[in-house]
Amino acid sequence: MSERKKCFISALLCIAFSASLLGAFFYVDKTSEIHELAVKARAPVYLKDQDVMNSEMAAIMLPLLKKQRKEEDERNRIKKPDMVYAPEQLQNTRGY
Repeated sequence: MSERKKCFISALLCIAFSASLLGAFFYVDKTSEIHELAVKARAPVYLKDQDVMNSEMAAIMLPLLKKQRKEEDERNRIKKPDMVYAPEQLQNTRGY
């Protein structure tokens, strides 16, 4: 194969590859979706309605507060002793 033929085939391959890349970019064009996502990202996220804010905070906080209240009740509950010591046993353990 001559040098000219190799150069010609290489040029054809480069053109074909470039055309396929351009076609793929145009086929998978996502600019409109990216623009919609950018508009959503710029939208304010602060709540303006007090009722909506209260309901969302209640949905988040109530389970946590219930769990915390249950743990506090568990800690505050008076536990019965497992064993009952006679006064003599207590004196012996304390070294009297």
